[in-house]
Amino acid sequence: MKYQTNSLLILALFFIIQGTYAQESPADIIRKAMADELRRSMDSLKYKDFEKPFFIAYKLADISTLNISATLGALLNSEKNQYKDQSVRVMVGDYQINDENFINYSSFGQSYFINAIPTPKDADYFGIRRSLWASTDNVYKSAGEIYKSKLATLEQHKIPKEDYKIPDFAKAPTVELEIPTPEFELEKDKWEHVAREVSAVFKDYSEISTSEVNIGLFKATAYFINSEGTKVSCPVTLAAIQISGSVMVVSGSPVNDNVVYYSLTPDNLPLVKEMKKDVAELAENLIALQNAEPYEDSYSGPVLFEGEAAAELFSHTLFGHNGLTASREEMSGRSDMISIPDKPSGNSIEAKIGKKIISKDLTVKAVPGLKEYNGIKLIGSVEVDGEGVIPPDELILIESGILQTLLNGRTPSIMVRESNGHNRFTIHGRGLSRRVGPSVIEITSTKSMPKESLKQKLIELAEEEDLEYAFIIRKAETGSFYQPVNIYKVNVKDGNEELVRSVTITSLAMKSLKKAECVSDSIIVFNTMISGGYRGMSMYGESVISGIPSSFIVPDAVLIKELEIQGAGQVYTNKLPVLENPVGK
Repeated sequence: MKYQTNSLLILALFFIIQGTYAQESPADIIRKAMADELRRSMDSLKYKDFEKPFFIAYKLADISTLNISATLGALLNSEKNQYKDQSVRVMVGDYQINDENFINYSSFGQSYFINAIPTPKDADYFGIRRSLWASTDNVYKSAGEIYKSKLATLEQHKIPKEDYKIPDFAKAPTVELEIPTPEFELEKDKWEHVAREVSAVFKDYSEISTSEVNIGLFKATAYFINSEGTKVSCPVTLAAIQISGSVMVVSGSPVNDNVVYYSLTPDNLPLVKEMKKDVAELAENLIALQNAEPYEDSYSGPVLFEGEAAAELFSHTLFGHNGLTASREEMSGRSDMISIPDKPSGNSIEAKIGKKIISKDLTVKAVPGLKEYNGIKLIGSVEVDGEGVIPPDELILIESGILQTLLNGRTPSIMVRESNGHNRFTIHGRGLSRRVGPSVIEITSTKSMPKESLKQKLIELAEEEDLEYAFIIRKAETGSFYQPVNIYKVNVKDGNEELVRSVTITSLAMKSLKKAECVSDSIIVFNTMISGGYRGMSMYGESVISGIPSSFIVPDAVLIKELEIQGAGQVYTNKLPVLENPVGK
């Protein structure tokens, strides 16, 4: 009888708890589950002879996605998903020395960060807590082992803690912030219709060998909490459409081109009629490139970048391959040697702080809170970063060509010891990670002229070098490299332009901006994804949304005094299809 009474009490208690959570909103349930499990872990987490954690942070993202691809009016893929993505950070030690920033050779290759228990799609209190509990256990055991190994390495090499001069983790103000996520629906039927209608325009162009329209919608609320008392919820949303095409050529690689639109919500994407017009222009451009002569020479001289090619130039040179971001060189220790970095290596970007790295006419600053410019919504705008740090209203990175500081999160580097709120949420695959990267970047110059005058200036510089022609680039692709799409040879004598293809810029880097002769006095706004991979044709079923949403406010033309351009080099003959493309026949 007593057993039966206890069972009834437990059952009644269970239903009372379930009823309580049922009355709460999903957001409240998520916040409560995270806070309760964080409190329990900080109070009770202890294993073997490992120290208790001094810092724990949880991130949980409630995500909905829609990915659609179509070709020639027919769907290739249509997938709508909803899921939760979580990550756990546990530190053992203290702010000065902890388990991070250390290469632990004894456990090299092991992974402790696999979430053993998936996070439920629903806002289920116990399901979320159990998932966080499993991840916390894994990460804590790893952190404890690494921290012991780190201290042992310092002791083995008789290095006092005082010689460990750069803190492993920066302190930051406590933040409590709730930013509402914009309301919009992921309307599968609507966007399937758009994909079909826009992709069908390619039916009119038999010359186009492959074509595709990819639509990606990403809607997430990111919840972040840490043991310091920071509690943040903020939206991470993005809508993107990529229209891609390619043509085969007799000699050289196939020619690709694309148009990409980015906005924070689907409402700000272009109208279908505008996209159909862009498809026609894209197809005509590909046909023109197909008929263009491949460039087979080499060139060193002035190059003018116009429109999006100018914006791509700035984004690629300043933020490609990390660029103006701080990085921490990890301490490494083995039985025979140890390395504790205390000054930047000579070839690192940090060693150049206080030195001129680009033209003295250029200034580069981050304005992360700016939401709109000239009526254009900025996808890089951010109020709080992925570590719960609020960035400053303005951060000057380069002033009059001289490097002042770098973007950073809470992991101190040698020269940038505190966070400036740029450990950004990064969209990848089925979730959100964090990476230091740009927000809204504005580039200004003290030396400018009307855009239409820059071509004449280009010709004058080429004449000074006794060159027969110069180059104008009006469209390009960036990723791990900078690849011109629309590049024109400009005859120095008469100014006539000739479209050429199969061209590569061999040495484009940040230092190329040292030779920025002049920029236009007009501005372009360029929304893009940084480190999201090659902005060319997406693979089948792959989301077009990947990377850090970023915005660039830059001059819409820039003249570089000297660059090296290389032709196709090895020209080969393709085996073109035996029969003509059936499309349009």
